[in-house]
Amino acid sequence: MQIAIMGGSGYVGQALLAKLVMIPNYDVVSLSRSGGDKVQQLWKKQVTFIKTDFVHDQNWQSAIQSADWVIDLVGILHEHTRQQITYYNASFLPAQKVIDYLAEHHSSAKFVFMAANWVPRSMNKYLFYKEKVIIYARKKLPQQTIVLYPNLIYDRKRKSSWLLAQLLKVINRFSNVRLYPDQLTKLTDEIVQIIAGKPSYLTAKR
Repeated sequence: MQIAIMGGSGYVGQALLAKLVMIPNYDVVSLSRSGGDKVQQLWKKQVTFIKTDFVHDQNWQSAIQSADWVIDLVGILHEHTRQQITYYNASFLPAQKVIDYLAEHHSSAKFVFMAANWVPRSMNKYLFYKEKVIIYARKKLPQQTIVLYPNLIYDRKRKSSWLLAQLLKVINRFSNVRLYPDQLTKLTDEIVQIIAGKPSYLTAKR
């Protein structure tokens, strides 16, 4: 089975790659702007890394064409408009390009998109473009699209996310707010389960 990870060299992408390479008969491809330059882990040799820009080149197409699963982890948390890094061109356009390619080539690959369960009001624009991808994917690939709805993703190795997750847990305990953060290890385990055809809490809003 071939699995193509869009944004495989990122925070969630590397954690997912580390899990997937441990499973027999999985051929794993990472597609990102940096290729494998940022990856230092021992499992690096077990992954095919392709350096690509989904919007401006076609280096990604062969891997997408032969994939059984395409997992979209591409995106940004905050815009940097001075550098022309926006939710539209960094999150929506890459997804649109790949969705169009899958549809035009009548691919049967599953398309997994990482959305968000909840964001603060200050990030409504972030959520707007996530929803825009979901609508587009479900229109073009209605039987193949799987949407994931994580909350804050945290890990001890990324101290800022871990501290924020602990704060959210305290808030949950002493209020009616229910914003359960998702541990990175648990999140990637759930994605592995989805690929194996098993149900996951991530596929529904909480």
